[in-house]
Amino acid sequence: MNPIISLTTDYGLKDHYVAAFKAKLMQRFGNIPVLDISHSVNPYNIIEAALLVKSVKKHCMDDTIHLIDIDHAGGNMQLICMMRDNQYFVMPDNGMISLIFPDCYKSTVFKLPYAQEDLQFMHMQDLFIHAADKLIKQESIGIESTNYIQSQTFNPIVTGDTVHVSVIHIDNYSNAILNIEYDQFEKLRNGRRFELSIQRQ
Repeated sequence: MNPIISLTTDYGLKDHYVAAFKAKLMQRFGNIPVLDISHSVNPYNIIEAALLVKSVKKHCMDDTIHLIDIDHAGGNMQLICMMRDNQYFVMPDNGMISLIFPDCYKSTVFKLPYAQEDLQFMHMQDLFIHAADKLIKQESIGIESTNYIQSQTFNPIVTGDTVHVSVIHIDNYSNAILNIEYDQFEKLRNGRRFELSIQRQ
Protein backbone atom coordinates (compact mmCIF):
# COMPACT_ATOMS: atom_id res chain seq x y z
CA MET A 1 0.00 0.00 0.00
CA ASN A 2 1.40 3.40 -1.07
CA PRO A 3 -1.07 5.80 0.47
CA ILE A 4 -1.59 9.51 0.20
CA ILE A 5 -3.42 11.31 3.00
CA SER A 6 -5.80 14.12 2.11
CA LEU A 7 -7.00 16.66 4.66
CA THR A 8 -10.25 18.62 4.62
CA THR A 9 -11.01 20.75 7.68
CA ASP A 10 -12.70 23.92 8.86
CA TYR A 11 -9.64 24.87 10.93
CA GLY A 12 -8.75 27.94 8.84
CA LEU A 13 -5.17 29.06 8.22
CA LYS A 14 -4.87 31.84 10.80
CA ASP A 15 -4.12 29.58 13.74
CA HIS A 16 -1.82 26.64 14.42
CA TYR A 17 -4.34 23.81 14.04
CA VAL A 18 -3.42 22.74 10.49
CA ALA A 19 0.30 22.83 11.22
CA ALA A 20 -0.20 20.79 14.39
CA PHE A 21 -2.23 18.17 12.51
CA LYS A 22 0.39 17.86 9.74
CA ALA A 23 3.24 17.73 12.27
CA LYS A 24 1.52 14.82 14.01
CA LEU A 25 1.10 13.06 10.67
CA MET A 26 4.80 13.54 9.87
CA GLN A 27 5.76 12.27 13.30
CA ARG A 28 3.68 9.12 12.85
CA PHE A 29 4.16 8.39 9.15
CA GLY A 30 7.35 10.16 8.09
CA ASN A 31 7.34 11.62 4.59
CA ILE A 32 3.99 10.27 3.46
CA PRO A 33 2.46 12.72 0.93
CA VAL A 34 -0.26 14.96 2.38
CA LEU A 35 -2.78 16.62 0.07
CA ASP A 36 -4.61 19.66 1.41
CA ILE A 37 -8.07 19.73 -0.17
CA SER A 38 -9.14 22.74 1.90
CA HIS A 39 -8.82 24.15 5.40
CA SER A 40 -11.08 27.11 4.64
CA VAL A 41 -14.44 25.36 4.83
CA ASN A 42 -16.88 27.58 6.67
CA PRO A 43 -17.06 26.36 10.29
CA TYR A 44 -19.32 23.29 10.73
CA ASN A 45 -20.46 23.42 7.08
CA ILE A 46 -20.64 19.75 6.13
CA ILE A 47 -22.41 20.53 2.84
CA GLU A 48 -19.53 22.70 1.63
CA ALA A 49 -16.99 20.13 2.78
CA ALA A 50 -18.82 17.34 0.97
CA LEU A 51 -18.80 19.36 -2.26
CA LEU A 52 -15.04 19.93 -2.05
CA VAL A 53 -14.26 16.28 -1.34
CA LYS A 54 -16.58 15.13 -4.16
CA SER A 55 -14.82 17.52 -6.56
CA VAL A 56 -11.33 16.22 -5.74
CA LYS A 57 -11.75 12.49 -5.03
CA LYS A 58 -12.18 11.59 -8.70
CA HIS A 59 -8.64 12.87 -9.31
CA CYS A 60 -7.05 10.96 -6.42
CA MET A 61 -5.01 7.80 -6.63
CA ASP A 62 -5.97 4.40 -5.26
CA ASP A 63 -5.30 3.99 -1.53
CA THR A 64 -5.78 7.69 -0.82
CA ILE A 65 -6.95 8.14 2.77
CA HIS A 66 -9.27 11.12 3.12
CA LEU A 67 -9.37 12.58 6.64
CA ILE A 68 -12.33 14.97 6.83
CA ASP A 69 -12.62 16.84 10.11
CA ILE A 70 -15.71 19.04 9.93
CA ASP A 71 -18.19 19.58 12.77
CA HIS A 72 -17.06 16.61 14.84
CA ALA A 73 -19.11 17.84 17.81
CA GLY A 74 -22.25 17.24 15.75
CA GLY A 75 -21.47 13.51 15.61
CA ASN A 76 -20.44 13.20 19.28
CA MET A 77 -16.83 12.68 18.07
CA GLN A 78 -17.66 9.22 16.71
CA LEU A 79 -15.67 8.49 13.54
CA ILE A 80 -16.85 6.34 10.66
CA CYS A 81 -14.93 4.96 7.68
CA MET A 82 -15.97 3.78 4.24
CA MET A 83 -14.00 2.46 1.27
CA ARG A 84 -15.21 3.58 -2.16
CA ASP A 85 -13.43 3.50 -5.53
CA ASN A 86 -10.30 2.08 -3.87
CA GLN A 87 -10.06 5.11 -1.57
CA TYR A 88 -10.79 5.46 2.14
CA PHE A 89 -12.97 8.16 3.69
CA VAL A 90 -12.77 8.86 7.44
CA MET A 91 -15.08 11.46 8.95
CA PRO A 92 -17.30 12.21 11.94
CA ASP A 93 -20.69 10.53 12.09
CA ASN A 94 -22.63 13.72 11.40
CA GLY A 95 -24.43 13.06 8.11
CA MET A 96 -21.59 14.14 5.83
CA ILE A 97 -21.10 10.63 4.45
CA SER A 98 -24.42 10.68 2.58
CA LEU A 99 -23.66 14.16 1.21
CA ILE A 100 -20.48 12.82 -0.39
CA PHE A 101 -22.07 9.50 -1.36
CA PRO A 102 -25.89 9.63 -1.59
CA ASP A 103 -25.80 5.86 -2.14
CA CYS A 104 -23.53 5.22 0.84
CA TYR A 105 -25.92 2.47 1.94
CA LYS A 106 -24.54 0.36 -0.92
CA SER A 107 -21.09 0.26 0.72
CA THR A 108 -19.88 -1.08 4.03
CA VAL A 109 -19.49 1.57 6.71
CA PHE A 110 -17.40 0.98 9.80
CA LYS A 111 -17.68 2.71 13.15
CA LEU A 112 -14.37 3.13 14.90
CA PRO A 113 -14.63 1.41 18.29
CA TYR A 114 -13.45 3.96 20.81
CA ALA A 115 -14.60 3.82 24.40
CA GLN A 116 -16.45 6.89 25.64
CA GLU A 117 -13.55 7.79 27.94
CA ASP A 118 -11.24 7.78 24.89
CA LEU A 119 -13.53 10.23 23.11
CA GLN A 120 -13.41 12.52 26.11
CA PHE A 121 -9.63 12.58 26.56
CA MET A 122 -8.13 11.96 23.10
CA HIS A 123 -7.73 14.89 20.72
CA MET A 124 -9.85 14.52 17.58
CA GLN A 125 -6.72 14.71 15.41
CA ASP A 126 -5.27 11.73 17.28
CA LEU A 127 -8.39 9.70 16.47
CA PHE A 128 -7.98 10.48 12.78
CA ILE A 129 -4.30 9.58 12.84
CA HIS A 130 -5.05 6.33 14.65
CA ALA A 131 -7.60 5.48 11.95
CA ALA A 132 -5.09 6.26 9.17
CA ASP A 133 -2.51 4.07 10.91
CA LYS A 134 -4.95 1.15 10.95
CA LEU A 135 -5.70 1.59 7.25
CA ILE A 136 -2.04 1.85 6.25
CA LYS A 137 -1.22 -1.28 8.22
CA GLN A 138 -4.31 -2.94 6.69
CA GLU A 139 -5.62 -3.82 10.11
CA SER A 140 -9.26 -4.02 11.15
CA ILE A 141 -10.49 -0.47 11.57
CA GLY A 142 -13.84 -0.92 13.23
CA ILE A 143 -17.22 -2.54 13.47
CA GLU A 144 -19.54 -2.79 10.48
CA SER A 145 -22.62 -0.67 11.07
CA THR A 146 -25.78 0.53 9.35
CA ASN A 147 -26.63 2.80 12.29
CA TYR A 148 -25.04 6.06 11.19
CA ILE A 149 -26.40 9.53 10.49
CA GLN A 150 -27.51 10.34 6.95
CA SER A 151 -28.45 13.75 5.60
CA GLN A 152 -30.59 14.62 2.58
CA THR A 153 -30.03 18.40 2.54
CA PHE A 154 -27.88 18.23 -0.61
CA ASN A 155 -30.77 17.49 -2.94
CA PRO A 156 -32.70 20.04 -5.03
CA ILE A 157 -36.45 20.22 -4.53
CA VAL A 158 -38.67 19.55 -7.55
CA THR A 159 -42.26 20.83 -7.52
CA GLY A 160 -44.10 20.53 -10.81
CA ASP A 161 -42.05 22.32 -13.48
CA THR A 162 -39.95 24.20 -10.90
CA VAL A 163 -36.60 23.08 -9.55
CA HIS A 164 -35.52 24.80 -6.33
CA VAL A 165 -31.75 24.79 -5.85
CA SER A 166 -29.43 26.40 -3.32
CA VAL A 167 -25.99 27.96 -3.47
CA ILE A 168 -23.78 25.68 -1.40
CA HIS A 169 -20.39 27.22 -2.14
CA ILE A 170 -18.88 30.36 -3.67
CA ASP A 171 -15.36 29.74 -4.89
CA ASN A 172 -12.38 32.08 -4.95
CA TYR A 173 -13.48 33.47 -8.33
CA SER A 174 -17.01 34.26 -7.07
CA ASN A 175 -18.55 31.33 -8.97
CA ALA A 176 -21.71 30.12 -7.26
CA ILE A 177 -21.88 26.32 -6.96
CA LEU A 178 -25.41 24.89 -6.79
CA ASN A 179 -26.68 21.68 -5.22
CA ILE A 180 -27.53 20.09 -8.57
CA GLU A 181 -25.36 18.15 -11.02
CA TYR A 182 -25.36 18.98 -14.74
CA ASP A 183 -26.66 15.53 -15.72
CA GLN A 184 -29.38 15.76 -13.09
CA PHE A 185 -30.50 19.16 -14.40
CA GLU A 186 -30.52 18.00 -18.02
CA LYS A 187 -32.65 15.01 -17.11
CA LEU A 188 -35.18 17.25 -15.35
CA ARG A 189 -35.11 19.81 -18.17
CA ASN A 190 -35.79 17.11 -20.75
CA GLY A 191 -34.89 19.38 -23.67
CA ARG A 192 -37.20 22.22 -22.57
CA ARG A 193 -36.26 25.90 -22.41
CA PHE A 194 -35.79 27.24 -18.91
CA GLU A 195 -35.69 30.48 -16.96
CA LEU A 196 -33.66 31.36 -13.89
CA SER A 197 -35.16 33.16 -10.92
CA ILE A 198 -32.89 34.26 -8.07
CA GLN A 199 -34.29 34.81 -4.60
CA ARG A 200 -32.10 36.71 -2.19
CA GLN A 201 -32.28 35.89 1.50
